[in-house]
Amino acid sequence: MNKTLEFLKFAGLAIGIGWGLNGACPAAVTVQTPQVGYHGYFQVGRWAPLTLSVTSDSRREVRCVVEVLDPDGCPAQFCSERVRLEPGRSVAARILFRMGRLDSPLTVRLMGRQRKAASPSGAAGGENEPTGTGVAGEAWSPIQFVHEGRSVTLLKLRSGTTNGFRRPLRQSDRLVLTLGHPAGLAPSSPRNAPPGRDETGAVARSKDSSPPEIRVVVELESPERLPTDPRALASVEAVVVAGQYALPSDRVTALRRWVRSGGHLIIAVGSRLKELRETPLGRWLGEMAEMRAARISDLSGIELLAGRHRSIPFLGRIPATVVRFQQGTVLASTLDGPVVVRRAVGFGQITVLGMDLDRPPLSEWGDVDGLCEQLLQVRHAADDDRAQQRRSEQLSYTGINDLASQLHAVQDYFPEIRPFSSWFILGLMFVYLLVVGPLDYLVTHRLLQRPQWTWFTLPVAIILASAVFIWTAQAGRGHQLRVNQLDLLDIDEATSTVRGHCWLAIYSPEHKRYRVEVEPLDVRWRSGDDASNRAAGRSFVCWNGIPEKVIGGMYRPAGFEIGRPTYRFSPRADAIDDLSIAVWSTRNLVAQWHDRSTEPLVRSRLRSTGVNQLTGTFSHSLPAPIEDWILAYRNTVFRPVARRRGADVPKLAPNRPVDLGALYIFQRELRGYLTRTRARRVTREDLSMPDILVEQTKYDAMSRDPAELMQMLTFHEAAGGTRYTGLTNQTWERLDLSPLLRLDRAVLFGRIQVPVARLKLDGQPVAATRHTAFVRLVMPVREHEAIRKELPKLDGDKGKPN
Repeated sequence: MNKTLEFLKFAGLAIGIGWGLNGACPAAVTVQTPQVGYHGYFQVGRWAPLTLSVTSDSRREVRCVVEVLDPDGCPAQFCSERVRLEPGRSVAARILFRMGRLDSPLTVRLMGRQRKAASPSGAAGGENEPTGTGVAGEAWSPIQFVHEGRSVTLLKLRSGTTNGFRRPLRQSDRLVLTLGHPAGLAPSSPRNAPPGRDETGAVARSKDSSPPEIRVVVELESPERLPTDPRALASVEAVVVAGQYALPSDRVTALRRWVRSGGHLIIAVGSRLKELRETPLGRWLGEMAEMRAARISDLSGIELLAGRHRSIPFLGRIPATVVRFQQGTVLASTLDGPVVVRRAVGFGQITVLGMDLDRPPLSEWGDVDGLCEQLLQVRHAADDDRAQQRRSEQLSYTGINDLASQLHAVQDYFPEIRPFSSWFILGLMFVYLLVVGPLDYLVTHRLLQRPQWTWFTLPVAIILASAVFIWTAQAGRGHQLRVNQLDLLDIDEATSTVRGHCWLAIYSPEHKRYRVEVEPLDVRWRSGDDASNRAAGRSFVCWNGIPEKVIGGMYRPAGFEIGRPTYRFSPRADAIDDLSIAVWSTRNLVAQWHDRSTEPLVRSRLRSTGVNQLTGTFSHSLPAPIEDWILAYRNTVFRPVARRRGADVPKLAPNRPVDLGALYIFQRELRGYLTRTRARRVTREDLSMPDILVEQTKYDAMSRDPAELMQMLTFHEAAGGTRYTGLTNQTWERLDLSPLLRLDRAVLFGRIQVPVARLKLDGQPVAATRHTAFVRLVMPVREHEAIRKELPKLDGDKGKPN
């Protein structure tokens, strides 16, 4: 016994010494605490940046791997590109990731490259296998590094802790980045937490009540803090530039791509027009707008825009910038010209304020926050309250609170797969209990009078029942791999921008790991067979989550997750490796891509001749006709009807111009069309004047019609938003093109019968079991006689516009 105790003492001492040496010994690589998001702020379910500062004492190549939970609770690994380290030099390793749970931990690893002998298995790994063997016998394996004086192999961070990161924002929360010190947009911090946020920066919400919308403002120290990849701005609602105009060219390029894909850029020029023009940002803005310096004394337009009662304190004339876009909307004007204008750029917007937000008089104005709300197009929480009230008035709870949840339900519907009802399963269990219980007793004891035969009949009954259960399950679930694919292709004529989305629901008849890739096919339409252009049209593949608290939702608390299969993303996020799909289960994925077309896919000559009036022609050069199309402009919709009873509705054939003045094209109010509002005459019993009864069709959140859903995603705000549908639009808010209808843009929505993308599983193309594709064309509209919103200048040049 004494020898055993002595042995345990020496063993414990050895382990303690080894652990101490392991924690104190210097390693070849040193890392700092990673910077997650923007000052720790990012949204769950969207791409977010992570920056890791790495220092090495020797020359080597490493990769950074970030592991988070997806909405199903499975660990997902995101890998960075190769990072080359030089001795004694600090290098920033940047990686993009998507967190699928609000309380998901975040694990960071460093992978080192090792040389190994080439093998057939190593050739299969390639660039997309950071933890396995790669091309030419390269292997990537975890390495030790020093963090805060201790040698470790991984960093595991949790939200809300002192050495972790902030709790992710919900997708209904707003994240705004600022460059400079704009008044009315005070940066959020633990000491200056916005309403609903505690002192640690975590969102403080009641578990029973609906969470309020929260706006978080992050002030960037320098323009270099902006990312070079537009995906890193997916969590950002708007970028406000006030004073710091000297953005590097690569940051301006990222901003341009982000705006074209649906972002919102706000620039406050004011008295520093000359400084702005000397920067890449100013040169880009000068391509779209005519700007000139002025000294203004009329600020009533800005006060009216803010919608507040306080006047702007100023004396004399104020240096400002008068801005005129070639196409755009004037939000506020003065006697000298427009000072607040907004223009559509691709699928996003640019707003220019011709006054300084960081200098007097706006910086000293008490109602400058109202002006900032108008610039940001802030939505008030009244709509969400009305949606919650409408859901509470329903007789039954549907479990669908967002359009993304309805889209998820549409994709998860496989009519060939017959789900068994609870009564059917209970009936089988009842029959099984009858067979192994009373029936076996009657046969062996009463009929055969051989009770000992139960040792034979009972196993036979269990085996036969199991065989029946297996056959029934296979007959109902099938043996075929099934894929539901929904494509959406957006084309902007003015900027030749092409944006694509492909939603996939993969049903697996067996438990298997897959390698998933999605190839955009529209690249061939817009760039021919050029291999370089096809490579530029690479898509980004990721899981598809829903903003709910149900199973598979991003807001569901993470429980005790163990034994969940891990899968990996390629460094460019264009493929997923080892994606595990259980037998008779589905996986919902989404692929996105954004590019510019070298060939014009849309040609239009549209002109507005009055309020909600539109004339002109348009055509497209897609490889298939557009069916079931409608064209929306402001609050009017143009749609074709059959030329005669029983005939088909005319389609939009490729390269054939369509005139909006054709006899088969009718128009009506857009909101009435989307909400299916009808007016009918009701005759009174007293034979007096009849009444006009207006009926509005209630939106069906349980509908499985993809055309109805995609049309509502396109014009959700124009239909009345949550006040009509009773659903929010958090995840796919940037797919709503309603704001473009107010910015001299016409939007065409229709269906095409050709696939926009192609799914590849394990390198082989897989045809979709059910495929639906939609296309949306955004076309500029030229004002025939623009209504002047500013008064003419009273000088000697009468009749000349300013």
